[in-house]
Amino acid sequence: MSAVSYMAWDSTSTLTSAYTIAGHSQRSIPLISTRTSAAPPFTSVRPTMSTPRGLYTPDIARDRLSDGTGTTSLPHPGELHSTVNVNMESSRSNFVFATAMAIMGIGGVIIGRLSKTQKSAMPFVEVDLAGGSQESIAMCAYQSQIGRAQRAARSQRQSVTCASSLSDIQVPELTVEEKKAILMQGFGLNDKGATDALKNEELVDTLLRLNEKFGASKLIYAAATKGTTDEHRELLGQYIKEEKIKSANQLDSALNFLKEKPNVVFGDAEFEHETGVGIEVSEDDIVKYVSEIIESNKAEIVEDRYQFNVGLLLAALRKTDYIKWGDPQKMKAELDKQILALLGPKTAEDNAAGKKKKEKAKPAAEKPKKQSAADLAAQQEAEVKAALAKAAEDVLNSFLYKPRCARIQTMIDEASKGNIPDEKQDIKVAGWIRTLRDQVKFMFVELNDGSGPTGLQIVVTPEMCPGMEAFRETRAAYGACIEVTGVIVKSVGKGQLIEMQAKEIKVLGEVGEGFPLAKTALPVEVLRMYPHLRVRTNVMACVMRIRNAASFAIHKFFQERNFQYVHTPILTSNDCEGAGECFSVTSGALSEDMDWSKEFFASKAMLTVSGQLNVETYAAGLTNVYTFGPTFRAENSNTTRHLAEFWMVEPEMWFSDLDDLMNVAEDFLKYCIAYIMKECPAELLYLEQYHERVEKEQASEGKADARKYEGKLTERLMGIVAQPFGRVTYTEAIDLLKKEVESGRAQFAEPNIEWGMDMASEHERYLAEVMFKRPVIVTNYPAKIKSFYMKQSEDGSTVQGMDILCPTIGEIIGGSAREDNFDRLVALAKEKGMSDKDIESLSWYTDLRKYGSAPHGGFGLGFERLLLLCTGMLNIRDVIPFPRYPGNIQC
Repeated sequence: MSAVSYMAWDSTSTLTSAYTIAGHSQRSIPLISTRTSAAPPFTSVRPTMSTPRGLYTPDIARDRLSDGTGTTSLPHPGELHSTVNVNMESSRSNFVFATAMAIMGIGGVIIGRLSKTQKSAMPFVEVDLAGGSQESIAMCAYQSQIGRAQRAARSQRQSVTCASSLSDIQVPELTVEEKKAILMQGFGLNDKGATDALKNEELVDTLLRLNEKFGASKLIYAAATKGTTDEHRELLGQYIKEEKIKSANQLDSALNFLKEKPNVVFGDAEFEHETGVGIEVSEDDIVKYVSEIIESNKAEIVEDRYQFNVGLLLAALRKTDYIKWGDPQKMKAELDKQILALLGPKTAEDNAAGKKKKEKAKPAAEKPKKQSAADLAAQQEAEVKAALAKAAEDVLNSFLYKPRCARIQTMIDEASKGNIPDEKQDIKVAGWIRTLRDQVKFMFVELNDGSGPTGLQIVVTPEMCPGMEAFRETRAAYGACIEVTGVIVKSVGKGQLIEMQAKEIKVLGEVGEGFPLAKTALPVEVLRMYPHLRVRTNVMACVMRIRNAASFAIHKFFQERNFQYVHTPILTSNDCEGAGECFSVTSGALSEDMDWSKEFFASKAMLTVSGQLNVETYAAGLTNVYTFGPTFRAENSNTTRHLAEFWMVEPEMWFSDLDDLMNVAEDFLKYCIAYIMKECPAELLYLEQYHERVEKEQASEGKADARKYEGKLTERLMGIVAQPFGRVTYTEAIDLLKKEVESGRAQFAEPNIEWGMDMASEHERYLAEVMFKRPVIVTNYPAKIKSFYMKQSEDGSTVQGMDILCPTIGEIIGGSAREDNFDRLVALAKEKGMSDKDIESLSWYTDLRKYGSAPHGGFGLGFERLLLLCTGMLNIRDVIPFPRYPGNIQC
């Protein structure tokens, strides 16, 4: 038995096309739905509701016809509401045809009348033909089409919209010809392209769903074929629908952005900036940019005339910021217009030149030259490099790990941009309780996960959180670790953008008795007693996040400038600074008459005081290098500026002089500060308020610290990066200090200011804080007070060294040009009192001057002193996780 079944559907679309059925007559059919997310009539019968994927949640609900029982229902080809069956003998096929036509006519009238009075169920007509001819089947189909057209003319179906996810969009049942018409007239494919597309059922299904939700266009087609996920296609479709993405160039930029950062939600500021959303390029702008590019290429255009490749200019415009978002067709038209104005109409010579160029015969095929060994090696090397890059790219852009919990600071940052997660989306967070207020019917918990200084307020109510009572019974308090699942909403309270309404809350780790950290703020002096716990406080957490950012900034600065990172040893046999303040290392008992030849290394071993000498050897082969690691000094100094273990940044530059070193050092210091300003604004503001609060408390108690910073933290940092550092020679600095003392404007613990003295911290600070009111670089120190490896001036009285002095901190960077002559270096070492044995032990270092030496230099920065400057902390023990100083080596 052969069966032909048809289902009619209506649309408010204005885009239609006529086509012929079975060679009889034509009718107009809808091609593209112009309704947002409109579902054509007779789509899925009972759609199942599912949780939206990603952060995007549709804000338009689909209206459906109701059967009065609360269950939504629409007619479907599988649900037969009115069926007419005609079974006949094959020998009576002619009678079948006539009877079928009569039945279909009556059916059309019945359907038409029912459509006026019954909106909840539209009749579906099925005709079974036993042995009927194909012509009969076609005629029945034709009559059915006419009946549907008449019915559609009499009734208008209510527009039904739904902003569901792409996979939930229901697509009407369409014939192959109807689908092809949509692909050609809606998505802009030609006949061959549409035919080929129909072979890919998944692609066609995606296109039809996108059409239902966002309409059809060439851009939608590109989004469907180039987008890698349904979430990306929906995102791009929304931008295209709202005409925020209007060009192929914008779409390509959007696709490239999504490859790098796939988790983008609608309205993402960075995404919109990178894709040109909101940029309107006027025709005047196109005229201006075209005029400029023609002017810059005028000589070549005039020389080549109409043989000049205008496509090169258009390609350049499409890579230029701002104008690249313009209409390429308008840019091409303007290029043609202005070139015509420049060259005038084509002449006979222009036409001849063009014709000659086209007709120029191709040279006879030459026998390919045999590749040279060098060319072949270069080609093979390029192929290997390309393969390596491709393999690396695939790995670098994929991650197996997905965090279980959302990051609180990230949600707060996004909320400040207006991006708040949908209230229907459950989010999980975890962290430590900072405050907890129990008000019987409500509980308010401030949760901090260490991602930022601001916590997330959790609102717990019995209506939303069935486990509220169980949580209350745990008596969780300050410091307890908990996990909460709930929804993020705008906060009605002051001082916070968002809060979480808890659905589930549980304790991961309770706080036992004797927890030393109280809810009230403790002085940093007390916190130093608990180095393993103090990071739980806001002030120390902020300092450590800034330390993390500063560490990254150091590597970023040098890597961007092609410096190679070198790992220098911690165990060493030399005292770089020659001061003898080293920690000795032994595998047995240490004694004054140690026989180091019998020790593990067969010679004296120490913890390094500097990586300079080691990293200098690598600069001799890699040109520009740096090291960043821990160093150790056995100085018995209980000051706020000294540690027994601290971190040093030490770059070395070959082919450089003192001016180069000063410039790099100033750039480096400003870069690190600027990076922290950019990446840690919340931490800087918190610390600024913290310091103001502490100063007020100390002033009220009469305990004001004599050493403090001037002004606000953020203002100081902006002032440092905004102006050039001061520069002065040592001789000039001594003269300035002398005059200050003689005038009575300055009083020092060491009042005798003489040339040749090693300036104390108070002198250094006075220069930076009072004389220059900014960082200052002091150069050309006396040779007698500096190390043997520093290059001396011609008269031998000073060295080509420099120190950078900062307000409150004092010296933060020290460096010099290095002596690059072997004989002079050895002579200087002896002048400093080094024995022949000591010099011989450094032969690996002095030998650099024998084998291809050149002018070079470097400097060192005390990392913790940089952190004092950037955090406003006054004691160096508060900017390192586990401070080491005389009498203390906890943890």
